[in-house]
Formats: sequence, structure tokens, C-alpha cells
Amino acid sequence: MVSATFSVSMTNTLLMITEHSGGAAISALDVTAVGSGATGHPLTAAFTTNQADEAFICMVGAIANSDVFAPGPGYTERLDPTRGYVEDQFVSVLQTNSGAATAADSTQRWQAIVATFKAATAGAVVAAAVLDESFITVTF
Repeated sequence: MVSATFSVSMTNTLLMITEHSGGAAISALDVTAVGSGATGHPLTAAFTTNQADEAFICMVGAIANSDVFAPGPGYTERLDPTRGYVEDQFVSVLQTNSGAATAADSTQRWQAIVATFKAATAGAVVAAAVLDESFITVTF
């Protein structure tokens, strides 16, 4: 069960949740990067991983209106709700990369974030799954 509570009323709120397995039990989060803009190519700032064997989880959200997103190079689509998009990529070498996608509306305002997670062991596959909406509770 996932629960999110916001203490104030917010507009244009978007909550996206995924579940992955095979990550390191301690200090799994490696690096994060963000980006925002109003183009047809949502993109985060560049990041460099600190170890091989990582999962990149990228989330892109449309600020006000719905849009259609598609995965960036090397990424796989995991969740495509009306106003947001989740994609991931699994790598086995150190690299510099960014979270990237494409949007059908070239003027849509968007925000993007990518987080990289270390695998539990070298060569481990970090499996992905999207949580069913029925397990999510949001309260304002």
C-alpha cells in the first residue's frame, strides 16, 4: 500500500509510483537529475553513474494538460498515464546519460526527474513492475 498526504491544496499535482526489485539493500540511490521546459523533448540534466549495473528510472509530467509521451533512446516505457510518463533503462557499465523522452505537444510545459539505483550484485537484473492504481491512496 502506498499513501501520500499533502498538507495544503495543490494544483497540477501528479503522483507516479513504480516498484522495482534487485536493487542494493543499503544506499541503493546513486544519482538524480531534473529538468523542465516547454519543448517536444523532455530532458533531465546529464548525470554520471558511480558504478556499473544500475537502473535508471525517469518520470516526466505534463504541467497542465494531457500529452502523449514516448521513451527516449535506450529507455522502455513502463507507465503512460494521462499527464505523466515513466520509463526505465538498465545498464551494466559506468556511463554519463540523461533522462529523455519525446512529447507529442511541442509547446507543453513539463518537468522531468531521473534517479539511478545500484543493483544488489554485479550483473543483477533490476526487474520493473508498475503498481496497480488500486493500491494508491492520495489525500489532500
